[in-house]
Amino acid sequence: MINVDLNYFDCTSLDTEKFLEVTLGDPIELDSPLVETFGLEPGDWLSNCEDGIAKLVGCLEGQPYQAQGQLENTYNHEQQLSDDFQWQVFAPHDCADYIWSDDIYVAVEPHLGGDPRGNYGAWRLYKVDSLGDSGFYDQVVGWHCEPLRSFTEWNSTRIDIKFELFFESSLESVEQINEQASPGYTHYPAGIVDDLLKDSPEYSPKLECFVGVLKCGGLVKLTPYSNLPY
Repeated sequence: MINVDLNYFDCTSLDTEKFLEVTLGDPIELDSPLVETFGLEPGDWLSNCEDGIAKLVGCLEGQPYQAQGQLENTYNHEQQLSDDFQWQVFAPHDCADYIWSDDIYVAVEPHLGGDPRGNYGAWRLYKVDSLGDSGFYDQVVGWHCEPLRSFTEWNSTRIDIKFELFFESSLESVEQINEQASPGYTHYPAGIVDDLLKDSPEYSPKLECFVGVLKCGGLVKLTPYSNLPY
């Protein structure tokens, strides 16, 4: 799920395909004749298919569906996904709050690289219960922080950062990272970490985490994580 960037900690990302699989499940298999009935083509841009997809979903569910809000693009949001995509949510026409409702459909159009204004792949359709509980909106990497107190442990890291004693007075910064650099607290957890470190942390293959120095003093170990199961 997590792609660790060994050189730039803030470029660590969530694998987009795995993210979609975990949060939305498998795409619905749609029969070509049924899709064509509503004037839809696999190669059409999602922005041109909203009305047709709403009618298609309404046919599958036996009640009217409509698109919720505007077409969204991860490129326009703070997120740490490996690849961008566009998405549109479809809910029953009388749905009061689609975020927490069941039988919600999400159309996803993956970006294939390059200029985000173009080069998108074929859209896919997912069905999900309670988007709010699915983790779909947790599109960021969180960071767990703990003190690195042992000289022996530091010596095994083979990193260029000099050893620095960790004092109990620095625990407040550790707790701040663990609380605030978490999915759901902020859209950019790495920014919280960066603000509390003297310099960019280094990755230690031995410890399988990043090592940095707090501005208030002391070495810490930093491990990326996601709240999503993987």
